[in-house]
Amino acid sequence: MPETQVPELADVISKRSSPRGGSKLYQYFDNMDDIVEQLPDKLTGKPWYSISKHFEGVFVNAGYETFKYLSLQVMSPYAPKLEIAGNEERISMNVLILANPGSGKTGMIKKAMAISPYGKHEMIQKQTQAALQDLVSRNKEGTNLIVNDLKTIIGDSSLLKTYETVIADGFISKDVSGKTQKNDDVRAAMIAGAVPDDISRQMYGGLIFRVIPIQIKYDKDQQKEVMDHIAGNMSAGNKSGLSTEEISLYYDMIYDAMKGKFNDVPKIVGYEVPKEHSETVKGSVQEALDELRIGQMDKISFFRQLQDGFRMMVLHSLLNLPNREIVNVRENENGVEVGEILVTEQDAVVASGLVQQLLGTLNGFVSDDDVQEQFAELDKFDSGNEYGTSGAESKYFNNNTGVAK
Repeated sequence: MPETQVPELADVISKRSSPRGGSKLYQYFDNMDDIVEQLPDKLTGKPWYSISKHFEGVFVNAGYETFKYLSLQVMSPYAPKLEIAGNEERISMNVLILANPGSGKTGMIKKAMAISPYGKHEMIQKQTQAALQDLVSRNKEGTNLIVNDLKTIIGDSSLLKTYETVIADGFISKDVSGKTQKNDDVRAAMIAGAVPDDISRQMYGGLIFRVIPIQIKYDKDQQKEVMDHIAGNMSAGNKSGLSTEEISLYYDMIYDAMKGKFNDVPKIVGYEVPKEHSETVKGSVQEALDELRIGQMDKISFFRQLQDGFRMMVLHSLLNLPNREIVNVRENENGVEVGEILVTEQDAVVASGLVQQLLGTLNGFVSDDDVQEQFAELDKFDSGNEYGTSGAESKYFNNNTGVAK
């Protein structure tokens, strides 16, 4: 039999009804490798670093720090669950971009929407509690909630509480015939934007500890660099050598491969994490905690930070699917070939660097006098998750090169 001719990626793009809609990649390609061969080597070889650096070229002095997390977040609602200490945990990452008006917050959120697998996201402008519950219940494969103006949600205590339980705990509660029903299989993650001044006392006690806050600040010199970049690139393209369209296609491919849509990749149903790699992430959290010097820290449980370190580790592995080994391959009860992705040292090193930066930012964030006053007013402070980004050099990898030290 003659070999089936592999289509040209450019031809496939032109046939789709829109850049992300219409037919799926797996309807044109039998194998993931056929797509990998037609995408840029830098994207398929070092996706996390290349994607982050690409967006630094779009958002100078902010893109790299932000997309180090967003590049992982956009896959998180759809990733297989991770077993931690005998419990299945969702991989959902929730990101909150804190920036003043005009700082590029909305543009970053739109770019995250653009690269989400097949553009799968739900843009939330103003929602009711019932509408949110219905939305996440209908989307069984996962929902990425995009909230460009978090202020409207903060102002509604019942809606805010629903968001907290959906994104942090993975369930929603409904009143049915006077009884509360709990749905434990809600997969949702959130990308949100807010102006720092809009963050209320209620945020410090609740939602802020369930997200990864990324604070975008520019000093005078950085603002000049941004203005020079804008003025000098009125008609020029991004100098990273990649396009947002190529990055979008890469995420579409990873999503299809993860779901078992190609002949050369089993459906990914979990992760094989060697103990030494989980120990690496745990060690980075412990080291960061040892350096904390804020008295309020004894009121916060950092188990969520450790879990988020594990989440970032396996998401980095999934983003590198073309470069990872699939192990424990077998047929499930439905005759579908499945397997686990083998997490590598590189995945652990990247996650360790990220989680250390996050905890370092937490230390600086809660030392702020205004925040300390907020803490003092709280009636209850039983658990939390609060971190952001830092420009500080990590002991695990170089921020400028993305290379592990």
